[in-house]
Amino acid sequence: MSDKNRKFCHKNIDFKSYIRNFRYLYFQLQFIYFVIMATLMIGMAILIALVGIGSVVFFASKGYTEKVKRISNKISDKEVIEIARQNNGEISAVLLCEKTDLSLDEAQSKINSLLMAGIIHQKWDWSDWTGTKYRYILKDANKNYEAIEGKKSKSITDADIISAAIQTKGKITPTALCLKLNISIDEAKRRLEDLRKKEIFEIDVTETGSITYNLLDKDLLNA
Repeated sequence: MSDKNRKFCHKNIDFKSYIRNFRYLYFQLQFIYFVIMATLMIGMAILIALVGIGSVVFFASKGYTEKVKRISNKISDKEVIEIARQNNGEISAVLLCEKTDLSLDEAQSKINSLLMAGIIHQKWDWSDWTGTKYRYILKDANKNYEAIEGKKSKSITDADIISAAIQTKGKITPTALCLKLNISIDEAKRRLEDLRKKEIFEIDVTETGSITYNLLDKDLLNA
């Protein structure tokens, strides 16, 4: 083989080697590209899933908090405890429905909140062969729960509310009752509304739009 042919063959071999190396490098870069893209897609999927789960948890917790607050406005923990005391320290959702205006679901939610607060505990009803029924019992029926809602004052009676209204000439607002008896504004509204349903007060809306509860028995103002 002449020198010219040897040089040509050598150049041809170098070119083929260059093409082979280029292809190998191309496939390596392509593989790295696919790995990076797959990692990014998995990361985005995980991020979207976490955002979705976070949103579900947030709205669920927000809904539960609003539900607990709404139920607390209807009935206080102390009232539920008193109902349990009158029933030998035992409470149930059905009993709570009978004694209050709560629905069965709201009654069970109220009991669950007291259970989580450690005020009541579950006791399995072994008389039921299925083993799925249990009772809710006050942990200490003789315990003083006066301050269960952060209030150390004595419980407010209907007479206290009526007396407060008499002091303001038979007209009182939830805000005024809140200040006079040192109770929450929510409790003041609820107690006045309860007495309105019992025909002790009637509602009057002023020109400014504020709600006033007027005592129906005017003779009490002259006593």
